[in-house]
Formats: sequence, C-alpha cells, structure tokens
Amino acid sequence: MYEFLLILMALDVISGLLKAIKQKKLKSGAIRNGLLKKSGVVLSLILSSILDTLVNRGTPIFQTVMTLIAICDESLSIIENLTILGVSFPKVITSRLNNLEEQDTETTNTKTSK
Repeated sequence: MYEFLLILMALDVISGLLKAIKQKKLKSGAIRNGLLKKSGVVLSLILSSILDTLVNRGTPIFQTVMTLIAICDESLSIIENLTILGVSFPKVITSRLNNLEEQDTETTNTKTSK
C-alpha cells in the first residue's frame, strides 16, 4: 500500500503543477506547502507504525487506517486537479470521494473542537 500511496503523491504533485500552470498561479509558496503536507503524511505513517508496535503488538491497524485515509485524500486531490484541467470523471467516483472527504472533515472538526 505504501508504494501505491507514493505513486499517488507523485501524481498529485504533477497534476497540481499542471493545474497551477493552467491557472497561471504557479507559486513557490504553494508548492512548499504541498510538499510540507506530504511530509506530514509520511510522518503520520511513521507515528502510526510506532503506535502499532507499542499498542497493537505489531498488528498494522493504525498504519492501515492512516494509509487508507492518505490514499483517499491523494485520490480526491488528483481528481480535483484533473477536473480543473478538463478531464471528466463518472459522477459515481467523484460523489464517493466527496463523501469520504466530508467524513474525514467531520472527524477532523470533531477532534479539534474537543
């Protein structure tokens, strides 16, 4: 799963650059922020691996959850970028990814409000 996630991250960077070029909004700050976010994802995967070792005796529960969340996030970002570039996707794909994003946002907002 990690290899798939890394491929998606690379595709997201490429599609994001293409989108920025099309919109004439290519800025180093946006690129830096995107790369920092991806670094944060990698750090969260390392942390989840450590937690699995400590809490779950090595069973990759946290790792799997974090990886799946990251894969969904990267996939949605790629689809958003490609949509702006003029690529159309079936509604079933975009609606399911949007539902996942909404669930992730609700979970994040619940955790930050506590």
